[in-house]
Amino acid sequence: MEIGLYDQQGILRFAGRDGADCRAYAELFALEEGSFSLESLRVGQGDANGLESPLPLKTMPRQASQPSAQQPA
Repeated sequence: MEIGLYDQQGILRFAGRDGADCRAYAELFALEEGSFSLESLRVGQGDANGLESPLPLKTMPRQASQPSAQQPA
């Protein structure tokens, strides 16, 4: 089973064979407990607790940059 490590913004930062791989990644990069979550990457298969994978993830379009109200002198 593959496990993904997601940051607080929901971005996948690492995919490993199991939770131990992901925790080793978190330790290597000094990620604090609670600043990431581990989720199954198998779509349609439950995890060890019988929960369905959250994938596919809902995506949101990026907002266009707004031009500055001030003009350079």
